[in-house]
Amino acid sequence: MAHAPNDRADLRQAIDSFAKEMNLSVDDVTALYEAVVAELAAKAKIDTYLHIFAMRDLRERLNIHGKRRL
Repeated sequence: MAHAPNDRADLRQAIDSFAKEMNLSVDDVTALYEAVVAELAAKAKIDTYLHIFAMRDLRERLNIHGKRRL
């Protein structure tokens, strides 16, 4: 899935913020985000909002594994 330059900047900011919130490295969060996007893209017929679902799934996966700081 290609992102326009502004979309990539927004995505980078979201990943940076998410990594800070979850107390994880940006590289780890980026790698997991890319894996989640790949999984969703394999099943998606339309990818317009794929990044939104990917961030939701990423948050859920990390929360399930107890990575979120309380």
